[in-house]
Amino acid sequence: MSEVVALAFTKDNPLTWEQFSAFFVERGYEVEDEDNGLFSSTTKEPFKGVFYTEAGYVLIETQKNSEEGLLPDEIFDFLLSIDDSNALISIGDDEGYGVEIHTEMNLGKFQKDFRKAQEEQE
Repeated sequence: MSEVVALAFTKDNPLTWEQFSAFFVERGYEVEDEDNGLFSSTTKEPFKGVFYTEAGYVLIETQKNSEEGLLPDEIFDFLLSIDDSNALISIGDDEGYGVEIHTEMNLGKFQKDFRKAQEEQE
């Protein structure tokens, strides 16, 4: 099982591959564009995904060799840093035969709920 996050941006707030990869490089990850938007990072906590520039869509999931099957905290830091409250976010688990979606909402609501949950844990 692996954790999966999909994000569809609005046309008003496109994200470039350069912006996406720079966020993670600044945090010590080596994010490599392997082929036409397929990417992976095997440094620190491994993750992989697909970045579709023209469609404004990114899918990120844990690597199969990840011990816990959870995405690194930096993925959620990235999600909280995006200024596109109307983007659509979906979070789920890849069971190997398909993805079971647990959460789907606009990014602004996700960011608000996530920050609230963080404050309650402190």
